[in-house]
Amino acid sequence: MTRRLVIVMATMTALVSLAFAIPLAVVVTNLERDDDIDSAVATARSLAAFIDNDSQPAAIELAVSRLDIETSRFVVTVYAVDGAVIGEPIPASERVAAGFAGTQSEVRENGGVVVYVPNNARFERPSDFVIRLEAPARAFQGDLRAFYITLALSALLAVALAAAVGVVAARSISRPTKRMTEAARKLQAGHLDTRVEQSGPAEIRELGATLNVLADRIEELLAEERESVADLVHRLRTPVTALHLEVEALPDSEESAQLRDRVGRLEATLSEIIAEMRRGSVRHDPTTRSNLAEVVRERVADWSEVAAEMGRSLGAQVQSEPPLMVQVGEEDLEAVVDVLLDNAMTHTPHGTSVRVCVESVGASATLIVEDDGPGFPDGHVHERGVSDGGSTGLGLDIARRTVEGAGGTLGAGRSELGGARVALRFPIPVASRVPR
Repeated sequence: MTRRLVIVMATMTALVSLAFAIPLAVVVTNLERDDDIDSAVATARSLAAFIDNDSQPAAIELAVSRLDIETSRFVVTVYAVDGAVIGEPIPASERVAAGFAGTQSEVRENGGVVVYVPNNARFERPSDFVIRLEAPARAFQGDLRAFYITLALSALLAVALAAAVGVVAARSISRPTKRMTEAARKLQAGHLDTRVEQSGPAEIRELGATLNVLADRIEELLAEERESVADLVHRLRTPVTALHLEVEALPDSEESAQLRDRVGRLEATLSEIIAEMRRGSVRHDPTTRSNLAEVVRERVADWSEVAAEMGRSLGAQVQSEPPLMVQVGEEDLEAVVDVLLDNAMTHTPHGTSVRVCVESVGASATLIVEDDGPGFPDGHVHERGVSDGGSTGLGLDIARRTVEGAGGTLGAGRSELGGARVALRFPIPVASRVPR
């Protein structure tokens, strides 16, 4: 946009300059040429006034020499009635004969002028001398050269100023347009809290305001949809709870145990969906910092009691120093640790050991949750919403979106214990790094 606007303004200015400069140059050229011709005629008349019929050839020749020195651009010839020629030896013409009769004349040709002036023309009587003064076209070129240069430089300066104004005008339009484009891309990527700073021309500001209203409306609709889905899922919990009580009342058998396990997984899935819907989109503030090691220690302490009741071993190896400050809010970080531990507890058999590790490597901090259970079904992690072995993948999706929003990555595979392993790598912001 900037380049096009600059080209348009420079082109329009150049056309306007040419439309003004060409007629001006023609008018000034004609006026200057007329002035030069009048000057040549006046010079010839001055020389004619100096010469009398009784003037000696030597005096006339001296006058012609001085004139030639003063105005070398003119070619001067003096014809005497006796046939003598003083100055440039140019053959006499019919106009010279008319000059001896007292007639003054001039001929304009090839951009120049030739003037014939008799010395007694002012007395209106026959003359003994006729002055021929020729001013060729080249004699007038030097006078206009400076004007042409000035006119050309003025046109170039006008075009340069127009280009500069075009750059300023284009930036006043392109900058807010670029900001709106960036905001639209962020909204496309799911950052629904993005808003456009309104600036620039009135039309651009109005477009920015419309985009902000659209973003607000999208957030409202998504919030309403999440609430509706969460409420709908919540309603399912009542019949599922009743089903759970009925299954618990069944006599102990292999079939009843399978039913209890399936109903338990259904309840866990419903709870997971409700939590995800209530939680909404993960938002990241670039200025937010949380101590990964501290958050993990607190959550592991809370989950230790749950693990003990389930007959599981929950171990933790957390690096204490230096503080591992990551660009994630504390609540979001707690949610990530909770979903990873919940997955490890819920989707593994009783008695499975779980280990949590937090360490720093270079400019990143890594959170690892692994177990010695059967691992991921089929040896790989299923995408969100794909049920396999009772898992919907919602928990891992929460963790993935949180770590990716902070600029990190999530990796999953088989652990050294033989079971599942989930590793989240968070970059440590430069301002938060502590030199060792």
